[in-house]
Amino acid sequence: MKKTVVLAALLLIVLVISAQASITLYTPSAGDASYAWNSKYGSTGYTTGETTMGVSLSMGGQWGNDYTISIFEVPIAELAGMSLTSAMLEVDSLGFGTNYYYGSASIGWLDTGSSVLTGNVVADGMGPASMGRPGGFTIYNSDSPDTTGNKSFDVLTYLQQDLAAGRSYSTFIMSG
Repeated sequence: MKKTVVLAALLLIVLVISAQASITLYTPSAGDASYAWNSKYGSTGYTTGETTMGVSLSMGGQWGNDYTISIFEVPIAELAGMSLTSAMLEVDSLGFGTNYYYGSASIGWLDTGSSVLTGNVVADGMGPASMGRPGGFTIYNSDSPDTTGNKSFDVLTYLQQDLAAGRSYSTFIMSG
């Protein structure tokens, strides 16, 4: 099943192994979730299967700033022992909006250390670990008007690190 994420961005990883075969991996249903928290007083919590991500910078009202990130655990166990020659993260962006002039959206890899991941973002407790909002790959930037369409990001190094560490999942965070 394809998962749409963050204002309708499609997330998948296409891998090429040494035999020139291509494998496409998708995050499982429980492997993607939005994680929201309030920087002042509000609680934290997950919403699984969400397709949106946002950052609200309102300074008024009872709670003040709010943040939401999207977390994705992509299963990579079937790649163990293979020699990867390429790994691309594919994002099909249908566009973004900020309701303000400045803004951006990006995806970053999360080094999950020695955490044992199950493919269930909530059970794995990835929210608190993801609050640093890593963002190495820009999907949208208000300074660049071209926001729609397919974007490819080289994630080979990250998947190699995950496999070398014996991880069954590679974790990515989408933030704004």
